[in-house]
Amino acid sequence: MQSQALIVLFCLLTIVRGAAVWSEWNAFKERHNKSYQSADEHRLRFLIFMDNKLRIVEHNKRWARGQESHQLGINQFADLSSREFRERLLHSEQVSQGFGDVYLMPSEVEIEPLPETVDWRTRNAVTAVKSQGDFPTCWSFAATGVIEGRHAIKYGHLQSLSEQNLIDCCLGSEGGYNTWRAMQCIRTLGGIDTEVSYAYQGPAAPCSYRPSARAARVFGAVPLPQGNERTMAQALLSGPLAVSINAATIQFYKSGVFRDSSCSRSVNHAVLAVGYGTDPSYGDYWLIKNSWGTGWGESGYIRMARNSDNQCGVASSVFYPIV
Repeated sequence: MQSQALIVLFCLLTIVRGAAVWSEWNAFKERHNKSYQSADEHRLRFLIFMDNKLRIVEHNKRWARGQESHQLGINQFADLSSREFRERLLHSEQVSQGFGDVYLMPSEVEIEPLPETVDWRTRNAVTAVKSQGDFPTCWSFAATGVIEGRHAIKYGHLQSLSEQNLIDCCLGSEGGYNTWRAMQCIRTLGGIDTEVSYAYQGPAAPCSYRPSARAARVFGAVPLPQGNERTMAQALLSGPLAVSINAATIQFYKSGVFRDSSCSRSVNHAVLAVGYGTDPSYGDYWLIKNSWGTGWGESGYIRMARNSDNQCGVASSVFYPIV
């Protein structure tokens, strides 16, 4: 009798658990406005969702035991496989030589000691978190972000700039782009329009740049020494930095200080460094603004491990513009 009761209990728990998972799946679809073209596609996405959820649960068990410094969570990417996520949103990012009339490498300016924390959000130099949607346009958001911040610091006025301006006027027929080349494009154009005058759509369209709506200009750009986190911290004292990271393993980042020894230093995603600090439990971090909306990470931000052997290549491809 006892064994039969256990079997019945197991079956009931399986049904309840299955109903709970199905309810979570439906809530996910509603929250992120997901729809699929066929029953087969729906089934595939559900299976991927389940696989991702299991990986998240296992990771968070380790986090709860103090074995991980960051927590994972279901977000808008939960119905994408790791490969789909990489192919859809990530691309190569690399800076080249500096350009412009006058610039000073941050490494030539030693400031001892560095402040314990820096956060440009508290100094009105960072706009609200934006979302690139399902388009591989991170480079345009990192470009606008670093110009927005540097321009606000120099001229005392923070305003949101147009990513679509860059997508339409810089991409051309080449298909791929990066943040560094966007600086050169803006210099050639003569400036960049406001977001209000040139709203984000995602796909490239004919260039509609209007000098009359210009909100900022770029006169040059300064690359930082590759892999030098000390120099990166020094440069952050003067304003936000355009940064590239390897984002393959941050798909489900939710909170904490991201530290993953398997994360490659080959960069494929452009972001914005707006500060740094130290978490009492998890150590030093870089404060990074992403372009995946406020539902991802810590309200759109990730705290990336700092002084941790160039975690995810965070210091491999860094620069700031001259505005």
